[in-house]
Amino acid sequence: MARLLTKHRRDGSRYTRPPNIEEAINSALKDDIPGFARRLKLERGETGYLPTECLVHLLRLGVGARDDDRINAVLVVLTKRCEANLRAGMDADRYPKAAEMQQEALDEFLMLFCDPTHEAKLDFYEIRFNQAFRALRASVIRRHAPRPLMRSLTVVSADAETSPTASVDKPPDLALAPPPIQLSACNRSELLAAAEKLDPEVREALWLRHIGYEVESKDPDKRTVARIQGVSGRTVWKRIARAVETLSPFFQDA
Repeated sequence: MARLLTKHRRDGSRYTRPPNIEEAINSALKDDIPGFARRLKLERGETGYLPTECLVHLLRLGVGARDDDRINAVLVVLTKRCEANLRAGMDADRYPKAAEMQQEALDEFLMLFCDPTHEAKLDFYEIRFNQAFRALRASVIRRHAPRPLMRSLTVVSADAETSPTASVDKPPDLALAPPPIQLSACNRSELLAAAEKLDPEVREALWLRHIGYEVESKDPDKRTVARIQGVSGRTVWKRIARAVETLSPFFQDA
């Protein structure tokens, strides 16, 4: 049986994996070595395919048991999937240091398995791998290339009213300018300089919203801008509104 997660919610309840992930883990643990090896080769959509959340759990077990055979088998597949994810999210056309950033993100992820203090953090990778990995990827992007967020603010203002997954409690008086918005004929360096002067929490709120995080959600397991920053959704919207107000002189209606 899959071991229990260590991460707890604020109310004290323990986080749990989605049922399909729990089932995949328990099924994989029953496989003999040849069967397990065959399953690792299956592609998405094939019967018996092991979700990436499952691979994280199996690698953790291998590391804990010092089972080199299991570690090596799982690591090859997990690394391959992570590299594909990073190539898609950190393409060379957008980021000049893409190769360096991809390797740094991969190294940072794999190091989590070597440090027991990251047990709770790895739990989230067993619950929603793509969401957790996207957050890690975003942190590397912020360190190396924060400026792409200023290429467009469309994401910030686009789906406040049209998306069913947008903020669950967006204050009406903080409505942002409707899309599309484009760079005006200003000096681009002035725009970037203005963005650098934003308060760190304001800049981070804008960045997280830009790369696709919802401001808030009724789902207690979903990582949102509000949860990442540890504030209310209303506070996040205020920060985003401040950022847009400050930078609005650099944009014009399409």
